Amino acid sequence: MGCLLSVIGSTVIVIHSPKEQEVASMEELAQKLQNPGFILYAAIVTAISVFFIFFIGPKYGQKNVMIYITICSLVGSLSVMGCKGLGVAIKQTLSGEKNEFQNVLTWIFVLGITLCIAIQMNYLNKALDIFSTAVVTPIYYVFFTTFVILASAILFKEWRKLNPEDDLGILCGFFTIITGIFLMHGFKDINISIANLPSLSKKEGNTSPLLNGDVRNVGDPRVGLLSDMETDDRDDEINTTDTTDIPLETMK
Repeated sequence: MGCLLSVIGSTVIVIHSPKEQEVASMEELAQKLQNPGFILYAAIVTAISVFFIFFIGPKYGQKNVMIYITICSLVGSLSVMGCKGLGVAIKQTLSGEKNEFQNVLTWIFVLGITLCIAIQMNYLNKALDIFSTAVVTPIYYVFFTTFVILASAILFKEWRKLNPEDDLGILCGFFTIITGIFLMHGFKDINISIANLPSLSKKEGNTSPLLNGDVRNVGDPRVGLLSDMETDDRDDEINTTDTTDIPLETMK
């Protein structure tokens, strides 16, 4: 359910996101890159990524799935912007207008893309090695898509063309994503299926591991068998105690 909600929310955001503007030349793209808003975004992304890589990741990266995915998504948003710039350079070069591979900005894009993809793949593989693919994949998809849309909107100033309906749709999609991520992250260690639903009812004397706070063996049929054996052992102890307390004369 959490995965489904996350995908639905991300789809809603993509549908209501502003349309991408066409960049005709590297000169026009260079002017957009000098936009203070995008420079601030790139600086914040770089600072957060460095802080997570060197300080947060080594301590909490193996405990919290959000650490490595945040690094991948933030760095990935910059790599997508670099790929757009490299695409403009290749397009101009192939059209014969100008050889943009003689432009320093083109090689900056190439180096930036290489570095960002290397970091992105490194921490994505770490997340997949530690956590379940069913948890990592939807969360990464949602975060990556969200940050790419945000970076693109800041670089090309696409948010100016949004109408109130699109604003509401993006907010609804964002809160749907948050709900889905909460469900995936909060219940990732609980194995709930149709087979163990009867053991989850709050009846008197219920020894369900889920209700007792032990979620490690939920869904294991041996848990029910062990509970029955413990109940039988307690009954035998009660019967033995009752027998030993009966006076000898009464037994005669």
